[in-house]
Amino acid sequence: AELKGRLVVTRPWPSMARTVWGDPELAASEGWVGDLDTYRSRYWSTFCADDGEPVMALDLADLARPWADGSFSVLGHSREELRLGVDGVVVAAAELEAAILSSTSGVIDAIVVALSHDRTHADGQQGKLVSVAIACVVLPDGVELVEELINMLKLAVHEALGASCVPADFVRIPAIPRTHNAKPMRNVVQRLFRAESGALSDVSEIANSGCLLELKSAIDEWRFEQ
Repeated sequence: AELKGRLVVTRPWPSMARTVWGDPELAASEGWVGDLDTYRSRYWSTFCADDGEPVMALDLADLARPWADGSFSVLGHSREELRLGVDGVVVAAAELEAAILSSTSGVIDAIVVALSHDRTHADGQQGKLVSVAIACVVLPDGVELVEELINMLKLAVHEALGASCVPADFVRIPAIPRTHNAKPMRNVVQRLFRAESGALSDVSEIANSGCLLELKSAIDEWRFEQ
């Protein structure tokens, strides 16, 4: 259960080429509306055999974890990366979130964003701006975000991904905004942390838009405390 990797598809399935659905002979012809070069380079160029020939495995850049019964969990999109710390360590947001979720059953859901942080020196002089991770967690009723839980989560991330990936802080939120196909909307959470105007102006893509006011309230409270 500790294995993680890229989820790839080695056999065709109905929705993989929607631009030619029902008319496969049209692919790459003069009347085709798709971009074959982009399609190949984005989804089919990740893996190569020892002789350099591309391996026909469709890579959607999702991270996944297999289980002993043959099932697997999709952890999220590996292309949504965070660059953290002084050294600019790059880590997939989904991998960081997975490290938090796998550490305890006391966290229902998690979403991580990167925020700029001023490394001010002890003498008050302004230091270098660095990017740090802030983790938002959804907890069961009756479970509080106490220091003991925070320390346990930080230790789990440290052991899994290293010191640079440890979130600088944790924020309890009511729910994670998700699209209608369940993808987390990190851009919405990021804009709320940055207090950008219009962060909640377009909610058409959010399946659970009812959580947004409580989400904004939780993030505003955290920002005020900072």
